[in-house]
Amino acid sequence: MGYPVDQWSFILAQMLFKRLDINLVTRFETQHGSTEMPSFNELMNFLKKQCVAYESITVSTRTNKVKSVNDSNVNNFQSRPNKTTFCYNTVTNKRPCFFCKTEEHLIYRCPVFQNKTPKERYYLCKQNKLCVNCLSNHPFKYCKSTSSCKYCNRKHHSLLHDNNFNTQSPPSDRKPLETAHISSPTITNEEQPSAEVLSLCSILRLPQPKVAQNTSVVLSTAIVNVKDKFNNFHNIRVLIDSGSQSNLLTAKCCKRLGLHATKVCFSLKGVGSNALKVLGRTQILFFPHFTKDVSFHAEVLVVENITNSLPSCTIDHDAMPFLTDLPLADEQFYIPREIDGIIGSEIFGQIIGSNKISESGCTALETSLGYILVGTAPVVQPLQYAQTFCVFENTPSETMIKRFFELEDINFGNPLSSEEEKCENIYHKLTYRSESGRYVVSLPFKHYPCEPTFVNSKIPALRRFFSLEKRLMNNIELKKQYCNFMRDYLNNNFMELAATKNDNAFFLPHHCVLKPQSTTTKIRVVFDASTKDSNNISLNDTLLIGSKLQKDISK
Repeated sequence: MGYPVDQWSFILAQMLFKRLDINLVTRFETQHGSTEMPSFNELMNFLKKQCVAYESITVSTRTNKVKSVNDSNVNNFQSRPNKTTFCYNTVTNKRPCFFCKTEEHLIYRCPVFQNKTPKERYYLCKQNKLCVNCLSNHPFKYCKSTSSCKYCNRKHHSLLHDNNFNTQSPPSDRKPLETAHISSPTITNEEQPSAEVLSLCSILRLPQPKVAQNTSVVLSTAIVNVKDKFNNFHNIRVLIDSGSQSNLLTAKCCKRLGLHATKVCFSLKGVGSNALKVLGRTQILFFPHFTKDVSFHAEVLVVENITNSLPSCTIDHDAMPFLTDLPLADEQFYIPREIDGIIGSEIFGQIIGSNKISESGCTALETSLGYILVGTAPVVQPLQYAQTFCVFENTPSETMIKRFFELEDINFGNPLSSEEEKCENIYHKLTYRSESGRYVVSLPFKHYPCEPTFVNSKIPALRRFFSLEKRLMNNIELKKQYCNFMRDYLNNNFMELAATKNDNAFFLPHHCVLKPQSTTTKIRVVFDASTKDSNNISLNDTLLIGSKLQKDISK
């Protein structure tokens, strides 16, 4: 064959070729670029260069298969697992800051970023696809940081915290307390954030761990007769809460009474500022359960649920003999039962009387509904736990899953541009309702209060009209439908004849669009406000666009 046999270079090269990956062989043949047999040294130099390249860009894995020529050790080598070698190369690329583009520092130390408002910082993070929790360059759902906001303890960076959040101070460590003060929930109008209504102010004493409690706090309950929509009477059990500025009714009780609830934009907030949705508002007329001579009218908010059964455990009423001859508002106050509603401070001042009887920590207060009880009372069995009374929100699993995927979104409203704000102001200022009940909306011109002036817009409108007329003359059925459509516009006062001639006004061209397969409207007239006048200005060019009312699909 003519090859030198002193070094057997070509044989070693061929043996090595058989053990190379097909991609390496192809790459070597491309670089070699010769029809001569490559030498072993050339192949080794190529492989060394490839190893250096792999080590500098990625992690390479190479499996070495060990073969033995010793027949006695074949089984031993086959039983061993293949050895895998990992090569790592760490490369640190220093990148300039996302925002100042000049210095190399962390984002939260960037002066440009710190000078922004929390809302602007949040939108900058979203635009640059940064994590809103740790401000790193990865999606929020892959964030491994256990840190949270030091002001509200939510999963976002402290620099993104805004005053819209309910908690503005760092959360304190949770420790067992003897007395738990239940915060007063508020009724908040989402359209008018300044309006706040305190509700459900109450205090419960928690027992020490593993210590039985022989008394329980008694909350004032009463049985009242309520009229349904058919003027029939129903007994419901309500909680008398003098610390509440609102009256509540459960949705279950509202449905049982057949009352119609008007939808409202309110939310009820309680412990931890957890919001409870208010389903609606309605009116009730109720009486004491023992007489119809006294009645009370109340406006109530309808919620899904209020609390669990009260009292927390069975009260030992036999140990309270001073209640025997008193007309109680709730004669079975000692039995844990459901709460259908809450009577707040508005009605409390009307029903409270002057007499009171106290004994052993329990006080009976006279009211128009009967005597109500407050204080502590003995229980039948020692109380091993205490039930905290507050607004109860039963969150379904579907809602919890939805909230899990919405963690990344902070409740910020999109800021309006100057033109969008101007459009909103024009709408609120000029929109009104006519005597016929129709809403009259004016066009939001960019240079309001000045109206635009158009030059020779009548010429293209007439040209389009003559073309349309020629088309209609060739199709009698289409002309009939078109005339009927325009006649309906005149009869319904959607358009009217101009009172005066104004050449500077905008003449609106129109044409028809046919849809024969439609079962309702086979012809539709389109008014073209994008037609240009002599100054190359259309009616659409002079109008404000306004803010977007829908979210982007990509977000």
